Amino acid sequence: MSAVDHHLSEQSLDLLVLDGDGDDSRAARAHLETCAACRRQLDALRRSARHFDLHVRERTEEQVLAALERRAGRPPRRRRWDLMALGVAGAAVALVLVARVSPRHAELREADLRPKGGASLTVYRRHAGAVSVLADGARVNAGDSLRFTADPAGHPWLLVVSVDGGGHSTVYVPYGGSGSAPVDPARPFEDPGSITLDETPGPERIFALFSDHPLAAIDATRALAEIGRLGVEAIRSTRQLPVAAETQISLLLEK
Repeated sequence: MSAVDHHLSEQSLDLLVLDGDGDDSRAARAHLETCAACRRQLDALRRSARHFDLHVRERTEEQVLAALERRAGRPPRRRRWDLMALGVAGAAVALVLVARVSPRHAELREADLRPKGGASLTVYRRHAGAVSVLADGARVNAGDSLRFTADPAGHPWLLVVSVDGGGHSTVYVPYGGSGSAPVDPARPFEDPGSITLDETPGPERIFALFSDHPLAAIDATRALAEIGRLGVEAIRSTRQLPVAAETQISLLLEK
């Protein structure tokens, strides 16, 4: 690879955002003096990290701690982890789950699932250390971690549920909850935790239910159970649940 084609690695950029020291960081800073592309990438990462610190961390710290306390009681089929469970310091977490996705996967923003002019759901996948945005019909693997973000577009309640190829239904947001989670209708929602996919093969369909009033999770899970009973083709083809949500968004995954 020629010097013209060489750019800093993701790890080197992460270290610079974290104000890392050492030979690698010094070499990276020297490279920035002659590479405008890497300077732009670093600026984008820093902007995303600042956005996380200003708009996400304070709002989600209490939820993250609560998730940690609840982890021991989670069912074995799905394992929920909080942001800090990535094994990286808080600022690095921002890079992995927020800053990293934005600049490096900006072209994937079109994969956001959004009715025209309405609410949206974005599902991030972490596989083998890489983060990407999932499109409808995407293939995933057991052990992949998924994280949900959404734009409520004026709706103050959100319920995210799914049914997998084994006919099992799960309430993802709020995780294991009995009803919709209250969200700020005017601000993006970012789930502070993520889920790890189990080994159940076949399709899994996720439904994001945005509403103006809280929905009972049991109504959604009963509908999901019926879909699961009808088999994998019903899971693949069903895009709406018979519940009183103002907006429904559905995402199909294949495992």
